[in-house]
Amino acid sequence: MVEYETGEWNFEIPVTKQPSVEYALNAETEVEGIPVRFEKLIMAPTATVLQYGINIEQPEKRIDNLNFDHLEVNDKKVKVDMYGSSFFDTQQDVNWYTFHRHFDPLYGEKPKEGEMIKVDGGWTTI
Repeated sequence: MVEYETGEWNFEIPVTKQPSVEYALNAETEVEGIPVRFEKLIMAPTATVLQYGINIEQPEKRIDNLNFDHLEVNDKKVKVDMYGSSFFDTQQDVNWYTFHRHFDPLYGEKPKEGEMIKVDGGWTTI
C-alpha cells in the first residue's frame, strides 16, 4: 500500500543559464541549380541550429526544403533532430525563404575562422 504525505513543499534547484553562441557563415552554394545560402550556426547547450536560406526567384524551379543527415564541426559529427521541424522564419529578403534546422548539441565546440563545416556532404567555411 502506498502512503501519501500532505503539506507545503519548497525546493530550490540552482541553475545557471548558459548563453548560445552564434557564428556567421555567409556561404552560398547551389542545389539543383537553385541558390542556397548558409547564414549562421547557433550553438546552445541543448541544440545546434543551422540557419539557411533558399532562393525563390525561379518560378519554374523550386525547392521547398532541404533534408540534412548530419552536421560536422571540428571532426565531431552530430545527427539532425528527426523530431524537430525545419522552422520557417519570416522573410528578411523577398527573394529568399529562411529556415532553421536543428541538430544534436555541439555546445563548447569553437570552429576556427576558415574552418570547414560539413553539412550532409556539402561544405561551408566560417
